Amino acid sequence: ATSNTPSAITFNNKLIMAVKGIENKLWFNVDSGNGWQGWWQTTPTDFILGGAPQVINYAGSIFVFAINASNNKGYYRTSSDGLSWSNWIKVNDGTFSAGPSPVEYMGRLLLFARSVNGKLLLTEPISGADFANPNQFKSWVEIDSMTFGEKPASDSRSIDTDIYGMPVPIKIGTGSLFVFVTGNNGYLSYKYRDGIQGTIWEAISSPNTWGGRQSFGGSTVGSAPFLFYKSANPYEYHMYVRGVDSIFHNRTSS
Repeated sequence: ATSNTPSAITFNNKLIMAVKGIENKLWFNVDSGNGWQGWWQTTPTDFILGGAPQVINYAGSIFVFAINASNNKGYYRTSSDGLSWSNWIKVNDGTFSAGPSPVEYMGRLLLFARSVNGKLLLTEPISGADFANPNQFKSWVEIDSMTFGEKPASDSRSIDTDIYGMPVPIKIGTGSLFVFVTGNNGYLSYKYRDGIQGTIWEAISSPNTWGGRQSFGGSTVGSAPFLFYKSANPYEYHMYVRGVDSIFHNRTSS
């Protein structure tokens, strides 16, 4: 049995899934086209997850990211086939309360997290990063000057002062990146950016290169959203959330 929503990717014609078990440890499952192989763990198995793991296909390898419940720091494991996995490798020395949530954006691996005081955090690899070694990511940077949910006095939209769960990033097309969060009052909001300003690594993690937070509108939700980018022509993505009525709901953007 699992305690969180699984995270899954396709890689070399395989569907690879990672999930936190009810004992708060990492479990894998792989479907190579002949059905699921069944849940299994790989050593070391003593790593206690502080939240749901997140997987991504990046630079020809599979990464699974998770927060360590013992120190609130981010770690990852890598694999070339989804079957054999590296040991846990530390992201950096920063701490946070939810995440990390990975996304590839214009060839860069970005990680988002929620700070212990409700801020949106971002990090990316150092130049020339060797992912086989720890501390290959920059220090976490706040990219929102306001606590999530806090809003300007002129903004009448309902956005709460804190968030729960992890940030959910999604790349739209080739140049737009959205990061969705859920407030404690159950309403969704998001931040976004379009394109990379400049050519240096620091450009993407600068607070000034991100647009302001906006309300997503609609009803309250009971879970962090799951986003699926369907096509670029025509542009279309789908969002699925569990409502406060415990029924799954869908919104489509096109």
